[in-house]
Amino acid sequence: VTVTGGTLSNFSGSGTSYTATFTPTTDSTTNGVASVATGAFSDTAGNTNNDDADTNNLVTMTVDTLRPTIAISSDKTSLKAGETATLTFTLSESSTDFTSADVTVTGGTLSNFSGSGTSYTATFTPTTNSTTNGVASVASGAFSDTAGNINNDGADTNNLVTVVAAHNLVNGAVVAGPVVAGNGLNVNIYQADGTTLLGTGVVSDTGTFSIDVGSYTGVVIAKVVDEDSGSDYIDEATRQVHDLTAHLMTVGVAKSGLLNLNINGLTTIAAQKAGAVFDGVSTTTLTTEVVTQTNDAVANAFGLADLTGTTVVTTINTDGTANPNYTDDTLIEGKRYGTVLAALSGMDFINGGDAQASIDTLANGLMVDGNSGALSTIAVDALMVGAATTSGIDTYSLTKIVSNSRRFNTSISIDHVASDDVVNTADLTIIGTTMAGADVTLSLGGNTRMAVVNGTAWSYT
Repeated sequence: VTVTGGTLSNFSGSGTSYTATFTPTTDSTTNGVASVATGAFSDTAGNTNNDDADTNNLVTMTVDTLRPTIAISSDKTSLKAGETATLTFTLSESSTDFTSADVTVTGGTLSNFSGSGTSYTATFTPTTNSTTNGVASVASGAFSDTAGNINNDGADTNNLVTVVAAHNLVNGAVVAGPVVAGNGLNVNIYQADGTTLLGTGVVSDTGTFSIDVGSYTGVVIAKVVDEDSGSDYIDEATRQVHDLTAHLMTVGVAKSGLLNLNINGLTTIAAQKAGAVFDGVSTTTLTTEVVTQTNDAVANAFGLADLTGTTVVTTINTDGTANPNYTDDTLIEGKRYGTVLAALSGMDFINGGDAQASIDTLANGLMVDGNSGALSTIAVDALMVGAATTSGIDTYSLTKIVSNSRRFNTSISIDHVASDDVVNTADLTIIGTTMAGADVTLSLGGNTRMAVVNGTAWSYT
């Protein structure tokens, strides 16, 4: 028996009847053919067979043992928050039983599955707030072709597609003074509510940190946590090591890619003004607009251009010596920033080392109006005294720089008096503005009078 397209086995029989098993070639569409040529056998009388001209000495069997395979592709290689990818499934042969249930998915979900024959599509949506890559694959034996052959994909590389989840990073630096090696500081990143934790990072020996917030985009609040009572930074006023006691924070807006955030006394003031709370839920809804305007306003009040993104140049090094990179002859943005923080260290010294009290004094004396900010005279004076207290630095230059901080002006107007334009006690109303919580005292003709304060407005009648 001549056989093509397969093999014969289990041959048996005698006399005029014989049988055999034909097994087609694996993964083949070549027809199976079995035939017996003339002269292949003889009868009992010794006559050889004569079959060349016959049609019944050859059998042809249609064969389809080719197992289908699948290739998966994606229209995107990476996804950030809010994005989806379209996955395409291309089968090597038509199928009627391929469904979404045949697809194994991790790192997200499939929807909108559709298609027929050899082409199918689906929408992949990554898991919310996740850094886990999205993976879709189809295992062997998941579906069959129209001939009933099940797919064979286990060893293939194209039956799996990986969509990389976007990793948004928040990088930054903590400056309470230069941070020292061996500090016990960590940074926690929260969503706008102040309690939903996105990530935690250790502050390095140089004060820097880097935290992966996954695919999250939106308002973030970074809070510095001191894990021990050891030394954390060099105070610029005394040049001595200190343990961090203030609740340092910053607010920013995470977008796709990288966000740089400073964390220091000034950013803490901005975070407080925006509504962030160190322990607990934010007091107001922190929107992108609120955060951006508040950071701009605080920068504006202290004569700075960028509160969160500028690289701060401190006045001293971590060993307490003068920083050679800090010179007050050409005060670029980073040096000007360092100058204000040095003055804040002077305030801490005056307050007995209570850094939080210094921050609160400036925060209480700062008025925010949109993206503009201004300090009260009391706040500016406190900052100037702090600058003058900082040791080992040209305090005149420090004082001169911080004295340029924007102050808000007290405005006074007097109503028109009635017909005679003579100011009598009953005719006089004096109004003005001040910072919230302040007491307003007037000296009128040698007499002291207390005005009525309502928020930031005051009046005296």
